[in-house]
Amino acid sequence: MRNQERPKNGNKRYTALAFALCAIAWAVIVGKAVLYDAPAREVIASDAELTDFAKNTLDEIQPRSFEENREFCGLIFEDDDGALSASEIHEGSESECSFSWASPMGQHPIATFHTHGSFNDDYDGEAPSLLDLKTDIGDQIDGFVATPGGRVWHVDWQDETATQVCGLKCIAQDPKYKPCYSFQPVEKYNVAELLARTTGDGGECSPPRP
Repeated sequence: MRNQERPKNGNKRYTALAFALCAIAWAVIVGKAVLYDAPAREVIASDAELTDFAKNTLDEIQPRSFEENREFCGLIFEDDDGALSASEIHEGSESECSFSWASPMGQHPIATFHTHGSFNDDYDGEAPSLLDLKTDIGDQIDGFVATPGGRVWHVDWQDETATQVCGLKCIAQDPKYKPCYSFQPVEKYNVAELLARTTGDGGECSPPRP
């Protein structure tokens, strides 16, 4: 082994560089620990509080969604004390809507929400779409969907299901809405069941019941 004599006055540049590299390495280790090992934040608000907030938010934007025949969407935030708030409402098109994930300081996104626009005979708007369900599952966040008939659905990304939390006229209903008695939605869907509903849509409705 070679024996290298250290300069008597020390190598200050070498020492500073070594400390800097150690600091960077430690920051990377800590950063990874925070990113991968920190427990997920638990939602403080109860399911009932979150559902009521989502229903009220969707109820307020339903009339505009009907009038403009477009989807509106956004995020529901929760602060560190459990208080809920809605993001800016984003305008979409007739069949889609996208929003910003930017969160104000101290606000945590805990659910998405969007409307389904106005009533359309050619569009199955009374249940979440397969894309609605898959998107929230992929983003790992719950979601709430409003329909032209005034239904509200809750997407549970962990259970990978969409459940009807309230039925017709639960919130504002499109005046043009007409029920399709031969194609009424059930109370709950998983991915496979929504796919079956989509592929089984024959596009026809039975006449209204007397």
